[in-house]
Amino acid sequence: MKHYLMRHPAVSASGRCIGQTDLPLSEEGKASLDDLAQVVRRVAPDLLISSDLSRCRDFAKAAALRVKCPVRLDTRWREIHFGTWENRSWDEIRQADEAGFERWSLDFQHVSPPHGESFQDLLKRVAAAVKDLPRDQTALVTTHAGCLRALACLLKIISPERMFEWEVPYGALFELNLEDQLLVQQVTNAKLQPAFAC
Repeated sequence: MKHYLMRHPAVSASGRCIGQTDLPLSEEGKASLDDLAQVVRRVAPDLLISSDLSRCRDFAKAAALRVKCPVRLDTRWREIHFGTWENRSWDEIRQADEAGFERWSLDFQHVSPPHGESFQDLLKRVAAAVKDLPRDQTALVTTHAGCLRALACLLKIISPERMFEWEVPYGALFELNLEDQLLVQQVTNAKLQPAFAC
């Protein structure tokens, strides 16, 4: 079964730590809605699945009107949660929590920001969401760069240590082929490939 995953349109983060902070689309993001909806139309999904954060949800709803298919919101496709660091500048975080920031920087896979998630937490969440993708319909998932990087790590396309080296542009679309049932911790028999990006 073939599915697609797309990063949401542009937002204005301006050097802040943005995970589950519910940012709206920027003017650039809003201006790209029609073009990105045309990309979705070419894919012709039966179902749109979306993070419930507005930068994904608003795009999914706009695209659904054009392709005439339902939208299902799924919180598991949200960006990683940075806890008390959310919506603060990285410089402010370093100054206010130097020791915590250093621990996280040295082992972000297992160390979480205060009241947030580690990368391992995100991996488990994304793996569970992928496992629940429909087997009888083509879905397009609108999600976040962190989830796409997590999936690439689960599929062993990139290593967690190098995941930030993989740039995921706004509006990038990826194809996911599921050839067998997926396990929560071990995603095999699947591949994630760039399809086209806007």
